[in-house]
Amino acid sequence: DVKVDGQPCKCVQVKHPRRRSVFLFHIVRIYIADDFPIPVRYEAYDWPVGDSDVPPLIEEYTFQDVRLNVGFSDAEFQRNYRDYKFRPN
Repeated sequence: DVKVDGQPCKCVQVKHPRRRSVFLFHIVRIYIADDFPIPVRYEAYDWPVGDSDVPPLIEEYTFQDVRLNVGFSDAEFQRNYRDYKFRPN
């Protein structure tokens, strides 16, 4: 049990003991909120370099003030939705 921004969470960790080309990271940690089971933090670590035992943090994301089911329409998930003003490729 850990806290992310004061929010109680569970941490799920995946650790690959040996480097292989199919693994993008050595260790990945995903923190899942206790009160509403969604990820609120993600950490990815590379394999240690040289003589170090410490895996370097190479990627991290923390999600705050997440709102679910806010009433988006299916059209709002389309690339050509006019209000997004995406530029054509």
